[in-house]
Amino acid sequence: ELAELAQTNGTWGQVGFMKRFADVYRMAQDIVARPEFGDVHLVKCKFSQGPYPQIWGIDSARRAMLIGQLCHIFDLIRFFGGDVKTVQAMYHEATPTQFAYFANLEFVSGAMGQLDVNGLECRQGFRDIVEILQVVGFETNVVVEDMMHLRYQAPDDFTTVAPRAGRYVHEFKPTWTGIADTKATFGYRGEVEHFAKRCLGLVEGGPDLWDSYKSLQIGEAVYDSSHGARTVTIES
Repeated sequence: ELAELAQTNGTWGQVGFMKRFADVYRMAQDIVARPEFGDVHLVKCKFSQGPYPQIWGIDSARRAMLIGQLCHIFDLIRFFGGDVKTVQAMYHEATPTQFAYFANLEFVSGAMGQLDVNGLECRQGFRDIVEILQVVGFETNVVVEDMMHLRYQAPDDFTTVAPRAGRYVHEFKPTWTGIADTKATFGYRGEVEHFAKRCLGLVEGGPDLWDSYKSLQIGEAVYDSSHGARTVTIES
């Protein structure tokens, strides 16, 4: 309703999907946009932490995590794979605050996706977080780990000295001094800069209210599918 209201009145709103502006995800976007990368065929994402609480008056922790935490991950996979068409998900629970979702996705583009999102791997809920994104092109792939490290396997080897050997992987592995400005590294500064520039008419695009809506649609589809609905088709 908020997105529709803004659109009807010729205005817009931005949401805090800071991952779009994180250094390594911007690098990954630059790589994926290159002709050599080819079309995106597969997007895989893993996000894990410790227990997640029941918050905001939501009826359960298993639903709250999809809304309050994983909305960022759902936006991230849309950022690289585009809109999601169908979701097939499973749910496993160890305790009411420690659980896992696993989902297979089909993007509107025809690409496939997989999500492994859980609160089982770690004891500390918000300290020990694992985040891995892989985007597969044609004879190419890029992997981002923990919003800090990036590996890219290009279609061509970067040397011909030993053609029998492989893999030839380009890597971004920063020192602590290279990521000391954490607000810039992890996208918090970038999202504020984008908001200011859009207010001034210098840039266009999201993450806007419709991006938030579509992220929540994915979360709802994961929940519904994993709790009995099997395959869920997301309305465009």
